[in-house]
Amino acid sequence: MMNDHAIPVLGDVSVMTTSNRGHSVEEITDLLLRRIISVSGTAPPAIRAQALEFQDILRKVIHHYMVEAVRSDRLTLAEMLRPEAQHVSEIILSLKV
Repeated sequence: MMNDHAIPVLGDVSVMTTSNRGHSVEEITDLLLRRIISVSGTAPPAIRAQALEFQDILRKVIHHYMVEAVRSDRLTLAEMLRPEAQHVSEIILSLKV
């Protein structure tokens, strides 16, 4: 975003923190959705409903591919560790996404 003088301006910023863990796939999905699409509280009801429906569809697609990315990365990491740390490799593969 630029202001009237062609100087970059930081848009809305949101922060999400966790304690003793990383963000879940659901949390990252919601962060991404807020960056992609927002629905004004003052939007006409029909437009608001359509935007919220699209957001729900997009949430499912994003979530699916985020889960696949996590699984793929864990498989890669587990295979890299398998020769030296078989037990650790099995723990990584057993983690729920």
